[in-house]
Amino acid sequence: MRPSWKILVTVAATLLAVPQLALADQVEEQLQQMQQRMTELEDKLQATNDELETSKERVDQQQELIEKAGIDEVRGAGSGSPAIDFVNAIEFDGFVAASWNYNFNDVSSGNIAQPDIADGDFGPTTVNGENQGIFGLTAPGHTNTNSFQLDQLWLGFGKTPTMESNAGFRADIVYGALADANREGTFFTDTDDDTDASDLGTGDLPHVYQAYVEYLAPVGENGISIKAGRFGTIVGAEVLRQDQNFNITRGINWTLQPVNHTGVLVSGKCSRCGMDWAIGGVNSYSDTMSDRDNDKGIIGGIKFSRETWSFASNAFWGGDSADWTPWARISGFENSGIMRENDKIGLVDHVLTWNPTDRLSTWINYDFYWTNSNQSDLTHLNIHAVALASRFAITDRTGVALRGEYQFWDTSGDWGSAAGSPNIHFWALTGTVDHALTENLILKVEARYDIGTINNVSDDFFMGGTGSFSDSDDAFTQNDQVLGLVQMMYKF
Repeated sequence: MRPSWKILVTVAATLLAVPQLALADQVEEQLQQMQQRMTELEDKLQATNDELETSKERVDQQQELIEKAGIDEVRGAGSGSPAIDFVNAIEFDGFVAASWNYNFNDVSSGNIAQPDIADGDFGPTTVNGENQGIFGLTAPGHTNTNSFQLDQLWLGFGKTPTMESNAGFRADIVYGALADANREGTFFTDTDDDTDASDLGTGDLPHVYQAYVEYLAPVGENGISIKAGRFGTIVGAEVLRQDQNFNITRGINWTLQPVNHTGVLVSGKCSRCGMDWAIGGVNSYSDTMSDRDNDKGIIGGIKFSRETWSFASNAFWGGDSADWTPWARISGFENSGIMRENDKIGLVDHVLTWNPTDRLSTWINYDFYWTNSNQSDLTHLNIHAVALASRFAITDRTGVALRGEYQFWDTSGDWGSAAGSPNIHFWALTGTVDHALTENLILKVEARYDIGTINNVSDDFFMGGTGSFSDSDDAFTQNDQVLGLVQMMYKF
């Protein structure tokens, strides 16, 4: 029995040892395979490191070439290259705006006649567009009814001077109907005899709204700005730029204001007291590129700003009365002020803005105008004008704006022997709804009402559905008018 147990134990131990030996062989084989793979990975990592070292050397060489060429840090200032720094500092902006308008006075084609521009056929009883009225006040830049038009293609670029980089410039080039209308500097201006009739209303005439050089003198905390060239006026609440107004059309008060000036403007600010100031010498009332007499105009203003409101007071004096044609429209002597040195235009302008919340914006603009002329039929003219406007943002994308205006014209002179000294009254009410279709595309819809009355003489200031331009007085048969407008604008 004992030998049998020994034999059994020996057989059992042998059977258990054989699988263990086989398993040990397999483990050893797997370890060898893993070691081989690790060796291969080490070889690949070494090759990668070699490639990285080579790439780093190439980058260092390229960086050295860039630094030698002076174009390092092209996205920042102080690159060492004046040309690159200049390009980086340039700012670009602009927009495109197009509209359609309709005059509900139902002016027929037979009632519409443009004056003979080549013969200088402009006067107090003719009109350059049936929407403007007999005095050319209403809907500036939207003069013809039932018309599609390019309002403005605005291209602006410039460099804003800083205390570290004191030199700068700005240029704004404008195309479109509102550029054509402002080619002589104010929307309330007759066309001169040199203008080709085929150019009017095409929108193809470029208008240089601004083109000036600027130096920021390192004086005080904010410096003093000196601009030379053509620059936008400091007068008024509304501006020529279509994208910076509540409404599509400009108001009757804005029509009388200067648009831009050619000359020199010095300005500065006091941050601690919230005050801005400006004073300058210019050729004339608006953007005349060259002076037509020896007199210059003086323009200046001061503005106080707080968190929710601001108040600006501006003034202009000088120039030539022929450059401001409300006087010329009434007197009938459009160019009689040229070369005179004793006829002046005066303007006092006040603008109060109030923005109590992010959704509500409001402004009120009061102007007083006067002339000093030696014309025999109109010694002087005084105008009081006030405009009030507000916009409320219903949502982040939709807003509604309302503007009301009033003007009182005191002739206080001899406007013809039969007319005496009439007083003229104008009222205007404009409502606009704006909606952002996308972040950059804005749709506006507007309704506008204008009315005028006059003492002692006819109050028919606007064109109606009857009458003929064979006798141009007969074409003006209405004392009011209603306009409807739709506009789309893309800002970039």
